[in-house]
Amino acid sequence: MGVASGVRGLLFAHNTSPQRLAREAQMGGAPMPSIGVTKEGVPFDNFGDITLIGDPKNFDPSVRANKAFSSDAYTVRAPSPVQMAKKDAYKQFGDDFAEYKDLGATDQVKYALEALERKGGVSESNFNDFSKFFEGGPAIKAKFLDELGVDIRDASGKIDRRKVNEQFTGRDAEFNQWSSQQAQKYVEPETYFISNPDRDYVTGRPKLVEYTADNVANWMAKRGGKNQESGLGQTGVSAQRASESRQLKSLDDIKSLRESVVDEETLDLAKQATENKFFDLAERLKGAYKYDSDSFRYLDEVGEMIIGMTDRNAVNKLREFGFEDASPELVQEIQDYRKMLQDSPVGYMESKPERVVQLDEYVGAVVPENLDAQTRGLLEDAGIEVKTYDPDVPKTRTATRDTFQSQMFSPAAVGATAGLLATEAVTPAGQLNPLLAVPAEVGSALNEAVVGTLDFLGPDTINAISELSGSEFRVPRLSEQELVRRYTQGGYMDQGYGRDFVRTATGLLQPF
Repeated sequence: MGVASGVRGLLFAHNTSPQRLAREAQMGGAPMPSIGVTKEGVPFDNFGDITLIGDPKNFDPSVRANKAFSSDAYTVRAPSPVQMAKKDAYKQFGDDFAEYKDLGATDQVKYALEALERKGGVSESNFNDFSKFFEGGPAIKAKFLDELGVDIRDASGKIDRRKVNEQFTGRDAEFNQWSSQQAQKYVEPETYFISNPDRDYVTGRPKLVEYTADNVANWMAKRGGKNQESGLGQTGVSAQRASESRQLKSLDDIKSLRESVVDEETLDLAKQATENKFFDLAERLKGAYKYDSDSFRYLDEVGEMIIGMTDRNAVNKLREFGFEDASPELVQEIQDYRKMLQDSPVGYMESKPERVVQLDEYVGAVVPENLDAQTRGLLEDAGIEVKTYDPDVPKTRTATRDTFQSQMFSPAAVGATAGLLATEAVTPAGQLNPLLAVPAEVGSALNEAVVGTLDFLGPDTINAISELSGSEFRVPRLSEQELVRRYTQGGYMDQGYGRDFVRTATGLLQPF
């Protein structure tokens, strides 16, 4: 499935880490991973330093279990694994790290281990305090280097943090293997997840379920859909954007939104615009709010209201949150804002298979040059082609990823740049297809920029010279041709800020 010449293709990319790959291999696969649908040339580097390249046919959303969304939909994340501590593990840990206590964090780990001895004390936060310690930090690094017999002390015999950092350089792979073994000295081998994270933490006890791929996937599937993440920031503009994400039903649906995937600079402009609009709306809604609009919870209330709003329940949702006197004009502005969110550019679309994904469903892996041999072997044993990038030069990661051309998919090359997108934005019945409105508007705007440039370089220049020479000869401008106007006039998106933003931003991206 190749990419048409001159058209940047899409691909399924899942970012992960050696630790997650090892855990998933042990548990039987990856339960409901979030996979980015990104575009050739657009970096996608978050969530781990390994990028797995998916075979499109394995993640085609026309298959019922393969869900996909038009943006990051804030779908449910896998629960974190937890383990119980061995009896008196906190005492053993205290003895083992007494020499490194001044380097910090050891007391916190002792408290966590003491709690983890009891089922009622098992929590993700306690286990994270324990496990994070062994991922790195002055104390664990110093102990590692001591066991290697490396000199990390000053003349008085005190541990020198500068020496620790210097001597640790280049030992990451060796440290990761050693540290993992050290951590397991203090915990029982069985791994669980907490199936009732929303319990009453005062009276409720955690329900521990064996951490297998099937168990985790079943738990996650019950929490499928948009905006299932929890924690801080879940009512902000990004979460509001997630709530307006559309479910995509096929690879063609994904292809139709190719132009909505933009680079970070363009995405930042869009985010700033939507944030400004949100704060403006929140300010104007204060007059209709029957509670204290100066409360620190006010913005969260506005955000939560917008997230729960649909085209049909707008007025009722406003009243539910205490906005009883909002004018019809303000209600319409909120609806326009929701449409603006829906049409705004994205860094990537999200594929969310509601099943266990096996490693051999990926065909390629882009890994740092210093990847440990064990993780490389795991990838190669799954039949995955491994390519490396320089972790000190971030752009090499994207460039290496984009060499997997055979796994890219894209609409056919069209018009000057995107004319066919414009024609396909209309359904056979003559109605606007909402999935194609944004890319069609982008294609139209980009065509307009191209035509303008060609007019300047061609007809305009020729006509200017002709006029200066006194000749009446004129070359028709491309922009005056009926067929060209058809592909540059736009109008596929509804009038308003979203359309204006798309056409203005696209004009800045013209290829000449």
